[in-house]
Amino acid sequence: MSEPETDRDWKDGSKEALLAFPNLAKLLFRLMRDTRVPARPKITAGLAAAYVASPIDAIPDFIPFIGQVDDVLLAAFAVHRLIQSVDPDVVAEHWDGSGDAYEVVAGILEWGADLVPKPIRRMLG
Repeated sequence: MSEPETDRDWKDGSKEALLAFPNLAKLLFRLMRDTRVPARPKITAGLAAAYVASPIDAIPDFIPFIGQVDDVLLAAFAVHRLIQSVDPDVVAEHWDGSGDAYEVVAGILEWGADLVPKPIRRMLG
């Protein structure tokens, strides 16, 4: 008996998101230090980075898998804000992951969109 397509998509998406997290975190911190990145997106990204680094989370990290999902989604959101504000060459210079950073971030945000309540999605834009 095969798994329903949505379960398979969820598992594949979650695996890809969690595997991308180390590269997302590196990209986030590298872009934060880069002087070519405007200050305004750095403020949003800085708040997200502080949350990700904080031991206090909305979903505690000691809860397997789900505890890391909020960190991955927030890091992807912060990176998305940063990469939209700079030249793609700057992003490529700092990206260690496989594939295109823009596609990886977009894929994670698309995967996680259903996890975030609608009022919060509207607030984040």
